[in-house]
Amino acid sequence: MAAVKRDVDVLIANGFDRGLLEGATDAVVGGAEQLNQAPLTLIHGDWRTTNVLSDGTSITGIVDWEGARGGDPAFDFVVWSVRARADATATDVLIDAYRDAGGITEGDFDLRRLLYQIADRVSALGHFTATSRPDLLALALEDLRLALDESARVI
Repeated sequence: MAAVKRDVDVLIANGFDRGLLEGATDAVVGGAEQLNQAPLTLIHGDWRTTNVLSDGTSITGIVDWEGARGGDPAFDFVVWSVRARADATATDVLIDAYRDAGGITEGDFDLRRLLYQIADRVSALGHFTATSRPDLLALALEDLRLALDESARVI
């Protein structure tokens, strides 16, 4: 939570929309109890299509394990869902397969995933600003707005 508040303060000082960023802070702080009570399992920490090996039909391997640690399984779906997809790599397809395989998704899994997504997009705004990536900055802003809209419906 402290990192989100710090990032938001810096972004507001750099001219970003105060209302949007304060909404992000409010959502993450408001969901702190759910995040603190999340189940802990082994997570990959950088779960995205570029780290999944496939023969075109099945997953044949997973690479880039340096971010692996104990954590909330909802966190692993945050980076994967940076952009919506309408194919076999779509986040909803991945989550459905995870559920079918016995992955932990009961309770407030979807809310926690959204809260992590909001915090991640705030961090991304700072990163893409510092690295002068207006293209990715625009995508992160759009994703933050979408996540906040969705969280308003879920909360």
